[in-house]
Amino acid sequence: LVSLLTAALAAGVALPLPAVGETPARRGEQVLAEHLRWLADYNDVNTHRVVTSNPHMPPELLLRLARDPDHLVRMRVAANPATPPETLSRLAGDEDAYVRHEVAASLWTPPELLHTLASSPDAEVLRKVAHNPRTPPETLQALLGGAPDFYVRQELASNPNTPLEALLALANDDEVFVRVALARSTAKPE
Repeated sequence: LVSLLTAALAAGVALPLPAVGETPARRGEQVLAEHLRWLADYNDVNTHRVVTSNPHMPPELLLRLARDPDHLVRMRVAANPATPPETLSRLAGDEDAYVRHEVAASLWTPPELLHTLASSPDAEVLRKVAHNPRTPPETLQALLGGAPDFYVRQELASNPNTPLEALLALANDDEVFVRVALARSTAKPE
């Protein structure tokens, strides 16, 4: 990253001049945003893979990089805490399964989108939704009612939001690994 920033300066990337009365922190934010823009414009997939992991990426750049042809770039956009809900929603319908998995696993995915993802035919998306602590209890209950595979039931057994009714059903699950997950769970119903 340092070498790319050095290359940006060598290429004549102009840094914004500080405004009158501007704080050093604000100036630092401006410089960082300018460099991130330059890096996002840099025509190199490895640079895009690195820059999309930066939690200070401006939302408009994340939206643009969510359309990148490289699925690893899109996966990192999905995992970025600065990614806006609208961009996550777009990525939830991505053609690449790994990108959709990353959206379902993201701690920044809105509960409404997790609820939508819970109807996916992709078992790995369902497992990630069941594991996500932001998934609402009613969505977790619905996941159990859909007779998911035992990996999904294991995640349901461990999720602190899983409702008591679902936990009781999981306690009698035919699969021993689900019951073990429930026994090991730190989630305690009230």
